[in-house]
Amino acid sequence: MSRPSKRMVRLSLPSSSAPSLVGLKQPSILRRLVSYLDWPSFHAILSTSRDFRSLFLDPTLRNSILARFVPGFDTFTFRDSAVSQESLLSIDLHQLHLFLISQRVPVQTYPTHALRFMFSLVPYVDKSESLVALTQAHSRFVLLLQSLVYTSQNLVFPSEAQHVLPPILSEKRYVPSTPTSSNSQSSLSRSSTPTPPTSNSSPSPPPSRLRLALSSLSVSSPYDFIHALSPARAPVLRTYVPCSAPHLHPHIIVRCEEQLIDADLWSYLSVGDIVANLGHVPLLDEPEKPTNASDKIKRSSLHRHKSSPPPTNWLLFNGTILVPFSPQPGVPIPVPDALTLPSPFYYTHILPRFANPIFLLRRMPRFSTVIPSSNSDGTTYEETVEPAEGDIPMRLVYLPVRVPTTHGGGIALVRRYKWLARVFVNAPREGELELGQGWQGEWIVEGEGTKEGREALIDWLLGRGRAQGRVEGKGKGREQDRTEVEWEWELVRERCQNDRMWFKLLTVRTVGEEGSETMGADREDVVGF
Repeated sequence: MSRPSKRMVRLSLPSSSAPSLVGLKQPSILRRLVSYLDWPSFHAILSTSRDFRSLFLDPTLRNSILARFVPGFDTFTFRDSAVSQESLLSIDLHQLHLFLISQRVPVQTYPTHALRFMFSLVPYVDKSESLVALTQAHSRFVLLLQSLVYTSQNLVFPSEAQHVLPPILSEKRYVPSTPTSSNSQSSLSRSSTPTPPTSNSSPSPPPSRLRLALSSLSVSSPYDFIHALSPARAPVLRTYVPCSAPHLHPHIIVRCEEQLIDADLWSYLSVGDIVANLGHVPLLDEPEKPTNASDKIKRSSLHRHKSSPPPTNWLLFNGTILVPFSPQPGVPIPVPDALTLPSPFYYTHILPRFANPIFLLRRMPRFSTVIPSSNSDGTTYEETVEPAEGDIPMRLVYLPVRVPTTHGGGIALVRRYKWLARVFVNAPREGELELGQGWQGEWIVEGEGTKEGREALIDWLLGRGRAQGRVEGKGKGREQDRTEVEWEWELVRERCQNDRMWFKLLTVRTVGEEGSETMGADREDVVGF
């Protein structure tokens, strides 16, 4: 008797993840879900299967995820379509995971481990490699947000009020007066109260999402990721190369460059970008000794502000390589053409509180002597005729300045005569040299209150004389060297306003020569600013 054959029945159970996966592929559902989850919970969901991880491959879904977990990214994803990916850096799930870990690692962890790494008998190689990966992920997302900022239609230069220092205490201030008509020349008048910023007749545009995002996020350190959201602040990228030299040696700088190259970030750097080596631990075996009383005053005034970042771990990309950058008083910004930077306030977040940025400029942008007016169609009317020497409004004023002293905390307030000129820098036309948007607007240029100081301002504004590289006594052939002279300007932050920039002429010098001809303010005037 034969046994009945058993029929093998295979039960096909429905996959529990299939309905969930279909639902998560809807951007609205995905955004709703991630709004209730933190990253560890959502990362656990994505790690359950390959299908869930594939959600990150879709640009629209990826932007929804980044908008939830990357600070400030949601300001660029409010449109229904996905953000264009052609010109952006490649981002994968692992890099996002490393970036979010880096945001939870305190900055002091890096130099602490570097110190342990350099003096330990058994170096923590694995830990060092992990910290390198965290810095690379952080730098990748900084460059990602920077590329979004400059490709967004909502490009907004935030107000500079928070980076303007309090004014010098004085009974009366000298402020430019607003002309009553376009035919009348602007003049500098004395006023006992500050004047409101210059504004056009058209109403101010409504605040954009980017401006609201910047105002809602607090910034406590120059290393904060939120600086990547501002087009007027230099992004701070991170590297990790343990070292203890008082200054960054060339081989350390090369290793920092190699880390950016290995992460495929080098080609995305822009001129003026800042790179911080978080593995730099300076050993103060021999403290610096002031050479004179003036240097001692400068250092003592800066040491009172403990919030200043260490100046020796900064590197700056000049378009070709990384160069050391020490944000200290009297040190110019080492960029080939500072006017191409987005704003003169580009480095105020890494400068000491009472230090003003100094720029070496070789050209004066195109300007007008009257306020550009707005037409009914929204365009701006500008002067078509270049101003002559007699058209430039200048005035000799008696301004309070700070000078170093051995009494009263190292700073004394005195009054000196200064020449002031007021101009309005216009946006570059087609075919003209590049000019950052933050440089456009009202300029007050200050020179020494002497005949030579006035002539120096006129030469600079009109692009003649020393500004063209003409050196007296060197022969006629020297006139063709039109880029051999650098003008050293200081941005006086305490005299700036939201729509006004105040520049003080320090020196005029020939490129390649150690000496410089002082045509503007005395060097001692800038101490403590």
